Amino acid sequence: MANNIWIMLKNEVIIIYMRIIHLKTIDSTHLYALRLIEQSTFSVNEGVTVVADEQTNGIGRCKRRWVSEKGNLFTSIIIKRPSDTTVNLGQLSLTTACAVRETILHYISPEISSNFKLHWPNDIYYQKKKISGVLLAISNNLLVVSVGVNIESSPSIARPSICLREILQESDTELHQQEVLSILLKNIDSWITRLYNVGFSDVRSYWLRNINDINCKVTIKNGNSVLNGIFLDIDDSGKAVLEYEGKRVQISSGDLFMNQNEIGYSCE
Repeated sequence: MANNIWIMLKNEVIIIYMRIIHLKTIDSTHLYALRLIEQSTFSVNEGVTVVADEQTNGIGRCKRRWVSEKGNLFTSIIIKRPSDTTVNLGQLSLTTACAVRETILHYISPEISSNFKLHWPNDIYYQKKKISGVLLAISNNLLVVSVGVNIESSPSIARPSICLREILQESDTELHQQEVLSILLKNIDSWITRLYNVGFSDVRSYWLRNINDINCKVTIKNGNSVLNGIFLDIDDSGKAVLEYEGKRVQISSGDLFMNQNEIGYSCE
């Protein structure tokens, strides 16, 4: 059974009205959102967000399984993709990560906020542990932005993970899925609006201020391709810029690892 809620966001450049479909259980909010688009069951002028209490077959990047423990946030946001063809999917991915990081920082004291780092291309880490991830897709000129945030529990995955509750420890801060979602929607609206109005420069600057990868030895894997190099920069299109065999190489997608064991998040 789906519960429908309507909210209006402050910025109206990208998202005008947001219809929230709240599901108790679903295979994947990302797949559900793609099915909605295929079935054309809603107007493209309306933003639609799918949120679930539980996913039975959550998916992450590269079709990997997203471990979906109850109490965490799993959501997929459908918005109309503006006609500006100068903005690519990579830029949108990095922009979404900025919005997710700002959402998490809403609950965090300034003293530890600098410990939340962006991990190319779109993850958020806290002290070498993953707390959030992003998956994007385009279908029928609509953008599906899927976000997972560990709120109440830290799932067992290949890389170390952590949740907001664990970070806050004994704090009496209340964490409600719907409140986190509301803050996330406003931040995504604000950041994507900024991307289309100002360009990618603000997003790139934010990343370079809040990323640990710069000047570190990294490994980027994309399918069967493996590249080891020094992470130098993020270019104007959102690509990672590596130094490889004395040359600057641009990487548009892949999984980034900071050491040979494929775990951790620090320069070694």
